[in-house]
Amino acid sequence: MITVWSRSHQTIEPCSQAQRWSYAEKKKISICQPRVIAEYNKHMGGVDRMDQNIAQYRIAIRSKKWWWPFFSYCADVAMQNAWLLYRMTEANKTMPMDQLQFRRAVCGVYYARYTAERANVGRPMGRPKSLGQRAPPDVRYDGVNHMIAQGHTQRRCGLCSKKVTHICAKYDIGLHVWCFKDFHSKQ
Repeated sequence: MITVWSRSHQTIEPCSQAQRWSYAEKKKISICQPRVIAEYNKHMGGVDRMDQNIAQYRIAIRSKKWWWPFFSYCADVAMQNAWLLYRMTEANKTMPMDQLQFRRAVCGVYYARYTAERANVGRPMGRPKSLGQRAPPDVRYDGVNHMIAQGHTQRRCGLCSKKVTHICAKYDIGLHVWCFKDFHSKQ
């Protein structure tokens, strides 16, 4: 006869005693705990604790993409592992944080890091600067280093306000070839 040993070989007997809080009696009482439960609790490792910690603050964004649950789980595991590493450092002794506070602190760091870069993205707010502010008259009419160049985007001509792809290379102001001379000369 061949005997296969596994972790499932435990039985209910013998029962051990465990302490649990009774809401009805408002005190701790002794209960009978099956041997299987006692052995599980004795050998319960980090994976069970990790699952418990991740379940507290799981990323709860739903998506139809097949890869999203894997990505969000990896982000949750990375955050939980970072929190555990933080708890092992000296910084935890001076400024202890629970997992929620730690997650908020990490998000705060990323918000501070990337909001400054994000402020200049997109269309500028408000009206554009006047032509006098972009090209001051004393420099506009000096006749030094004013060259017409091909622009990368279409914009409005600084003189006639029609669409143009050429610019004055010194000021980055849109100008037609036939408007260039009139724009840089006093009349």
